[in-house]
Amino acid sequence: MLKIIRASFILFFLLCSQTSWAILHLTLNQGVNSAVPVAVLGFSGETADNNISNVLIADLQNSGRFKNETSAVPTTGAGITNEDLTHWKQQQVNYVINGSVQLDPNNQYHVQVNVFDVYKNSATDAQPATPILQQQFTINAKQFRNLAHQISDMVYQKILGARGVFSTKIAYVLVQHQNTQAPSYQLMIADYDGENAAPVLVSKQPIMSPAWSPDGQSIAYVSFESGMPAIYISNINNGKRRLITKFAGVNSAPSFSPDGSKLAIVLSRDGTPAIYTVNLRIGTLQKITRVNAINTAPEWSANGKNILLTSDRGGTPQIYQINVRTKAVQRVSFSGNYNANAEMVAASNSIVFLHRGDDSSQQFVIAMQDLSAGKIKLLTQGNAGEPSVAPNGGLVIYAKQQAPGVSELAMVSIDGGVQLQLPASSGSVQSPAWSPYLKTGSFS
Repeated sequence: MLKIIRASFILFFLLCSQTSWAILHLTLNQGVNSAVPVAVLGFSGETADNNISNVLIADLQNSGRFKNETSAVPTTGAGITNEDLTHWKQQQVNYVINGSVQLDPNNQYHVQVNVFDVYKNSATDAQPATPILQQQFTINAKQFRNLAHQISDMVYQKILGARGVFSTKIAYVLVQHQNTQAPSYQLMIADYDGENAAPVLVSKQPIMSPAWSPDGQSIAYVSFESGMPAIYISNINNGKRRLITKFAGVNSAPSFSPDGSKLAIVLSRDGTPAIYTVNLRIGTLQKITRVNAINTAPEWSANGKNILLTSDRGGTPQIYQINVRTKAVQRVSFSGNYNANAEMVAASNSIVFLHRGDDSSQQFVIAMQDLSAGKIKLLTQGNAGEPSVAPNGGLVIYAKQQAPGVSELAMVSIDGGVQLQLPASSGSVQSPAWSPYLKTGSFS
């Protein structure tokens, strides 16, 4: 029976997270009543090709923390008058966002954005309301979408006091089947909402398990291009890549340490898959787990002192935490007969992971657990694949299976109150991974 469990365990990690892909126009299926009411007005001078306000609306609503009151938009100019403020209060809108886009003779665009606090503001006929946030930018025609995401981050931080993730990226493996031909595999990077998708690597052999470096400049992944698994790191800016390990047997599940100096990986060079760390400067290996059981899916703690992992050492896959220095091990998950692929949630003592209840016929869902209290909260329904948490801890991306062999990429808020889903299309996505915070473009 243990052999069957282990075989299923390995197969699950190789195949579970396939999902269908489309251009990622997110659909908000479920929201929360506590979302902040805002009114995003169309920017004067914007067109269908440079529509900043639509991207801003989508970003804020996708976060689940805002709801746009589109029915409450009056006719108004760039300034907000006392009459406007009265209107917004009647509509129970907390914040108003407007702006402008102007093209100069040098084909540069000058963009201004204003954010007004409706309940902490005043205006007269002679003096319009004062914005709580006002910024000007100069960009070219190719920078509108990046600027819109950056503006969304600014608005999110100004109103909520926390960083937004709209300027972050996602990585995933895209598998495309063309008739009777062998499938193609592409390591893709896209904006958090799936736009601007571009391949980093294209191969006729499987690619697996992308993982971002802490500076967001590189991605570690597993490639079978030589016929056997090997772990590489690719720089996403210049395309240079480096072979990290290519031992006989399993080479899988890379995870960067918080300072970027090491990778936690899974190797079976000594028999059973075990967790190792590799020093990226000098290449030395350190074996972390030493039990005769499958150990996989390593994930570092924020302080770099511990590694979360999934192991079947107790008979079923469960989540454990091991101290990198002392090798002391603590079991973390106890509820359910299958818990795997855990990630820490930023600025908390919680983890998000793949969970199945005590009945083996139940589907896999995304769950969250407070490590102090031990209580589990289920975030999703339906059959889910491995999760990846946004760097601000607010959203989780995962693969949602709609039918056998048919999956979609989906997102859920960390409290489970907001569900975002992508439309199905041809192709399969595997192993979505959310980037860390990235350096945003420099707009003057």
